[in-house]
Amino acid sequence: MGGWSRHGPDGEVLGFVETPEGLLIYDIGEDYILGRVTDEMDVEFIQLWALERLPDA
Repeated sequence: MGGWSRHGPDGEVLGFVETPEGLLIYDIGEDYILGRVTDEMDVEFIQLWALERLPDA
């Protein structure tokens, strides 16, 4: 898995997102990630991943 962090204007970490290894991200929205993965036979697949917010601890 790969990982990303989101930061606010003041540099504060607002959240973390884990993504599958090899995912080439095309677009990130408020509740989704759109990207492309390639399988072991070099076949490309476009995938749309939903983002879910966890409640504050």
